[in-house]
Amino acid sequence: PIAGPTTHERQFHQASTFLLEDLNQSCISIDSLVDLFAALRATVAQGIIDGDSAHGVYVRKHCLGFDELAFESVGRFWESFCWYVDDAADWVHECKMEMNM
Repeated sequence: PIAGPTTHERQFHQASTFLLEDLNQSCISIDSLVDLFAALRATVAQGIIDGDSAHGVYVRKHCLGFDELAFESVGRFWESFCWYVDDAADWVHECKMEMNM
């Protein structure tokens, strides 16, 4: 008999599903992507993420990069971001199918 997914694998897939659902919300419109970056900035500003930690520096760096994009570039970034999220969702779905989840 083939063993089912481990608890760790189920938790990973549950977490990845929640993350992808959140990221999919950012694909609704360009404004929703702007909201995502505003929320990321807020996590640092409110101390939820330590701005001096490796994770905090990563978040701040990407928020600054997003802020520097020209309007047209934000639109192209949003399209690419949504394609990336769709590809990730397809991959997670395939993994779940392989694991019979």
